[in-house]
Amino acid sequence: MRSGGKPEAMGDMPGMDMGDGMMSDKDMKGLTSMKGAEFDKMFAQMMIEHHNGAINMAKDEQKNGQNADAKKMAGDIVTGQSAEVKQLQSILDRL
Repeated sequence: MRSGGKPEAMGDMPGMDMGDGMMSDKDMKGLTSMKGAEFDKMFAQMMIEHHNGAINMAKDEQKNGQNADAKKMAGDIVTGQSAEVKQLQSILDRL
């Protein structure tokens, strides 16, 4: 959090970069200009990338983490986000 109790932008957080599946402002602006199937496809692709970023970070925590509770939570993230990626990919395949 920044001083004054305001949350930081995700891109400002240590360890969070666009390679971790975070969408850039440019990505989000591009999405807002889309409609219909074009929007649906891009949204699904972006969410798959976003979830894969979370999965990679969680796997890193499982491998390198020190806190048992955090490592358990990371396992739950891998399981949940992997299921969501499968569901999103199924939707994307139908578009």
